[in-house]
Amino acid sequence: MKKLVPYGKIMGIFLIIMMGIVLVSSVIYYFFDVNYKTISIILLISTLLLFLIMGFLEGKRATVKGYKAGLKIGFLFIILFLIINVLVIKNFNLIMIMYYGVLLLSSTLGGMIGINRKKK
Repeated sequence: MKKLVPYGKIMGIFLIIMMGIVLVSSVIYYFFDVNYKTISIILLISTLLLFLIMGFLEGKRATVKGYKAGLKIGFLFIILFLIINVLVIKNFNLIMIMYYGVLLLSSTLGGMIGINRKKK
């Protein structure tokens, strides 16, 4: 149980930040004349950065093999995204698989950077 608490904290932080980003982008889309594609790109970049940061934090916490730490946290978030996707949207295609793969690569890269930035 003690091993799951840090993952819960990271997932909680991730979800709060992600909801904030979605809220801000929705307000921008609603009140300003911004193209939907621009909002989609902003959401993609912010999600990639968020996965990178969460992988980085997990990599700093890891003792060895930062890429494994990034993969673990990336898989956790992707499973969460898949559950939400299946329950709400009920659509799964090749583009979604590629999207999740890029997110997984981002968290893995964050884990590798995090383990190398760890203070000894």
